[in-house]
Amino acid sequence: MTLIDVLASEYTIPPRQVRREGLAGILALYSAIAARYDMKPKGPTYVEQEMLDALARMESRIPKPEGKKRRRRKR
Repeated sequence: MTLIDVLASEYTIPPRQVRREGLAGILALYSAIAARYDMKPKGPTYVEQEMLDALARMESRIPKPEGKKRRRRKR
């Protein structure tokens, strides 16, 4: 929530809108703020951010595997 607060206050946009931006967008905005104030951004690099966003998009498209069916024991 702190990251969302930083972005919302820096760009004067509602936190709800920041959350809609997506992980890559949020991290890119944070990197821009850090560069503007000569701070080294904490967390993943821009390339790593893009990879995380791509993985999240892929993961949302993959159906979740069904649980293993339990076999009944023969008596």
